[in-house]
Amino acid sequence: MASARTSTENSIILQLMASPTSYSWLGLHRAPWKWSDKTNMSTMPWMTGNPDNARGNERCGYFYNGQTADALCSDIMPFICHK
Repeated sequence: MASARTSTENSIILQLMASPTSYSWLGLHRAPWKWSDKTNMSTMPWMTGNPDNARGNERCGYFYNGQTADALCSDIMPFICHK
């Protein structure tokens, strides 16, 4: 899945989404928070109050309105991939 390691990549992901207010999985997971390519997550802003692990096992990250939040990896939502 896609990683947004820079503000440019963040902007590209926003452009690819159906609408800027839609939800989409990214290649982001916790322990600590890293992208699927194993780089540290450092450039993406978190939504206010996140990550919060509200349901006790929120280990995956999604993108919404230019920000990230944590969720259960089993939640169903669209995703963005890259080559």
